[in-house]
Amino acid sequence: MDSVNFACGRDGCDGWDGARRYRWQPPMLGLSDVETSADGKVQSKVWRRCRVQLLTKDWMPLQDCEQSFEPWIRKPSR
Repeated sequence: MDSVNFACGRDGCDGWDGARRYRWQPPMLGLSDVETSADGKVQSKVWRRCRVQLLTKDWMPLQDCEQSFEPWIRKPSR
């Protein structure tokens, strides 16, 4: 069973699923992540922002994500 929690206000929504936190402020989606220093000794919590393109209700490719040049797609669980 997947559990997702979210709360919305005038400026967007915040959500969490037990593994990651999300921040939705249209048209941008923020994803919580951990960044490791170049020497591999220090980890920092960061937010990665991605532009969302809503193609259908079940297809949401993310563009211009700060962590990768590759499109990151998360399909909803059924």
